[in-house]
Amino acid sequence: MQNYGYSYDNILHIVTESMDKNRLFHACIIHGNPGTRKTHLSNEIAKLILNFSYCNKEFSKNHHLQSPDLHTIPNNSSIISVDDVRDIKNWIKHTTMNSKYKVVVIDDVDRMNKNASNAFLKISEEPIGNAIFILNTSHVRSISDTLSSRCIKIRLNKTNLEDFTNILGKLCCSKIKVSFD
Repeated sequence: MQNYGYSYDNILHIVTESMDKNRLFHACIIHGNPGTRKTHLSNEIAKLILNFSYCNKEFSKNHHLQSPDLHTIPNNSSIISVDDVRDIKNWIKHTTMNSKYKVVVIDDVDRMNKNASNAFLKISEEPIGNAIFILNTSHVRSISDTLSSRCIKIRLNKTNLEDFTNILGKLCCSKIKVSFD
């Protein structure tokens, strides 16, 4: 998966097949150009994993971001510090509540400082429980080679015109208000 780019739907299909075969990755880096919906894809993968392993079949797909088994570090333009990574490590130690896995989504993982990167490397080398890390970045080369080598790298292709019109159609049909400014 490291040399080829994939479409949004292809990546979701690959993850679904991996789950069906019980061969899910431990950590992955989704990378691509800015604006290719890496954050949205990371959240969709987290939703797939949490819904797939969820014990109660009545789990609402709309509440995947509110799961007690999901920890996110959103892009708030600040540096990801070693304290953030320690919080992740402490959170992972707890027992899962609703699913088989604990899922950690880190947006723009390249914001990690060196100490945070080293601390995260230790977590990824010695996994605790059923933790799955979904990392995304627009700058894959700025991630340390050691950390990068511990993850499956998935390059997300640019969105083509057909996919873009489908996205706009879904947004227009949803209850979400969209500003086209």
